[in-house]
Amino acid sequence: MLGLVNEFGFQARHALKLIFRYPKLNLDEVDYDAYWDSKRKDRMGQTSLFQRRRADLVAADLAEGASVLDVGCGDGAVLLYLIEKKKLNACAADISDRALQFLESKGVRTIRFDMNHADAIASLPVVDHVFLFEVLEHMPNPEAFLKRIEGKAKRSIFFSIPNTGYFAYRVRLLLGRTAMQWRSHPGEHVRFWTRKDLDWWLRELGYLDRSVVRVYEGFPILNRIWGSLFGMGFVVKIEAK
Repeated sequence: MLGLVNEFGFQARHALKLIFRYPKLNLDEVDYDAYWDSKRKDRMGQTSLFQRRRADLVAADLAEGASVLDVGCGDGAVLLYLIEKKKLNACAADISDRALQFLESKGVRTIRFDMNHADAIASLPVVDHVFLFEVLEHMPNPEAFLKRIEGKAKRSIFFSIPNTGYFAYRVRLLLGRTAMQWRSHPGEHVRFWTRKDLDWWLRELGYLDRSVVRVYEGFPILNRIWGSLFGMGFVVKIEAK
């Protein structure tokens, strides 16, 4: 019971930040290698609680030893966590040499991959499962990307996205502010989904009848009862044809 109370308190404080806070605007061009060096340092590869909760939703659908491709893997914290849980045959793809070097030091096979060049998808391996964690919201055309990369998944694609319908974002909008889903620059996220948007979107793409949507993070208990309002993010599994 005490743990639940503490969780509610944490989420309430976090919601207040989402409603009222503006981050400091960074006008410098993003250097991903510098980001991993300066921001993560000795914490590279360490998962946060919300990352573990998201990963556990995915792990439940993975067979031990399955082959996976994590696209936009970053420092690979989630991938390393899943490898440990499921003994996965994993490959990581990202644009940051620093992040890829770190993963190689952990014995993970890596590919340097720029998601802005969709033609490079052809060079990626075919695996059982493709991961796209917190990736699609950064793309101007995630529809085309999904359509092209689905051929690389023999069993399923997993992706996660923020829920723009989360109650804190709705309150923020009522107060005259747009949803604050960025840390350094407002252009970090260029696409946004609520639960209704997500269902419509999956239907239009022809994925809805073979998709499973799960809610994670946000207010405990409430996010299970009314996920579209009290869940902070969605994890989606699309079964391969």
